[in-house]
Amino acid sequence: MLKRGRIVIVLISILFGCSGSDTKLLEKLKSSVNNHIILSSKNRSGYSVLTLSNIADFEWDKFYVFDEYVTSEEINGTTGIQWNGSTVPSGQRRLFFIKENEVVKYVDYRPIDFPLFIYECEPSKQYVFYKKDDTFIVFKKCNKDHCIYGLVPYRCKEDFKRFYKK
Repeated sequence: MLKRGRIVIVLISILFGCSGSDTKLLEKLKSSVNNHIILSSKNRSGYSVLTLSNIADFEWDKFYVFDEYVTSEEINGTTGIQWNGSTVPSGQRRLFFIKENEVVKYVDYRPIDFPLFIYECEPSKQYVFYKKDDTFIVFKKCNKDHCIYGLVPYRCKEDFKRFYKK
């Protein structure tokens, strides 16, 4: 009986432990972005170059950025996949990684604690980034009230000079 109970606990851990926001990936992302912010403050360009696949060291085709309160139904409608995950929590954003129409990983983070803003090159209803935009510039932009950490696809860095130019 005790053995059967352990098996059930292990199965539950496997099923539910693998779902949810990937905290290890979030910590890697925070560490890398913070290191690039330091580098960007020390060079003339005002930015540093980050390759996302060095942090997200798993296979992915694209990722989406969702704001708070976006439901799994809305995520499904936007991405075109079937996913039965949770709604993006209040005060958070979600980076949602997909490979061949399957969810690979996702990360929820609080912009109030980690002020990361990812910008697109072209205006759209939904922030989606493809593997071709694996390389980003990273910069820190401050006003009198707060600072943000910006990520912009490298191919359109010139369009965002006003944010990072020293």
